[in-house]
Amino acid sequence: MPDSTTSWCSKKQGTVAKSTTDAEYVALSQATQEAIYLRKLLADLGYKADLPTVLYEGIQGAIEISRNPRFHNRTKHIDVTFHFVRERIASNEIRVVYCPSIDMLADIMTKGLTKSRLEKLRKSLNVYAC
Repeated sequence: MPDSTTSWCSKKQGTVAKSTTDAEYVALSQATQEAIYLRKLLADLGYKADLPTVLYEGIQGAIEISRNPRFHNRTKHIDVTFHFVRERIASNEIRVVYCPSIDMLADIMTKGLTKSRLEKLRKSLNVYAC
């Protein structure tokens, strides 16, 4: 992860989620759209990706929904457009990987942290205090 490019965006979701898993699945769908856009942009510039783009997700329920349509009874309230992520996993354009909270670099931008946790994440991002 440290030797990769990161694309970051913050945006209010347009739908109300019934659970954290639902909210994360919607965010995963939006991240998938961004990843596909960047893959196409790089391909247009002559850099075709041979391997799937890795998306890191901290909620295992969202990962399970993205990989397995058998959760239909629990997910039928989720708009069909958000299942876009399943198609991109099936086509091997993206790969969703679990990232435990302790390793989630995005926490530095989204959560209140203890000083020691903030410093650890900051160093992981190669950002140093003067």
